Amino acid sequence: MDINNIINDNKSGASLLLKKLLKYILSISKKIKDSDLILSNTLQILSKFKENQPCMATFFNVYDEIIKLKKPVNKEILIEKLKSFLLNQERELNIIKEKSKEIIKPDIKILTYSYSSSVENLLIGANEDNIPYSIWILESRPAKEGFILAKKISSKTNEIIISIDMAFFNALNNSDIIITGCDWISGEYFYNKIGTYPLFYYANILKKPTFVIFTSDKIRHNEPPVNFNIKKPDYEIWKNPPKNIKIWNYYFEKIPLKFVSYKIST
Repeated sequence: MDINNIINDNKSGASLLLKKLLKYILSISKKIKDSDLILSNTLQILSKFKENQPCMATFFNVYDEIIKLKKPVNKEILIEKLKSFLLNQERELNIIKEKSKEIIKPDIKILTYSYSSSVENLLIGANEDNIPYSIWILESRPAKEGFILAKKISSKTNEIIISIDMAFFNALNNSDIIITGCDWISGEYFYNKIGTYPLFYYANILKKPTFVIFTSDKIRHNEPPVNFNIKKPDYEIWKNPPKNIKIWNYYFEKIPLKFVSYKIST
């Protein structure tokens, strides 16, 4: 497992990235005897995540908890602390799964955007309860994370439509509710993949109920860093463009919570 591949993973959501990250740290902790060295390595890796994914509250929250550990650190305590993050995440995603009956009513038409572990688990809960629904997934360019969600829920016979992002108005007109996850929520805003703002804005105009679903690790009392939107690779949009063409490739934006009908958390 290459840590650089995890840090530079632009497709996986924060929950999945956290799982990959903590599993990596747990694996190296078996090879290192010095507890303080494990702690130092852990904080260094989390710092890189904060730099590379400055709009993902999860890594800021985990960093804040780990840095509270006082030196000298007991190796077993550090490992248990890391494991507790994974267990808590799994517990919260199961809670979200159980909320499916409250939100997903029989034959409802759902619209979602990009990929979210929270949304995935909500839909898995509906699948396990045999609740019939149809879902329209906007692919979320340029990384097309929407395909990840489509593949993960495609084993059931519910109707799944996937389309380009700019079909969102057609999708809105053919949906009953809009559901997304988020990467950071604080104050009067939540932060998510770019393209979420117009989706929620027009959903409000059309008076469509909107839901944001998230686990507690997405909650922060402060806003993301000023530079929360880091430019992603040019090649994701255009490989080898002419020299006089500049590529604008940023992933995140902030959306006013006034556009959100229901916040669903654990």
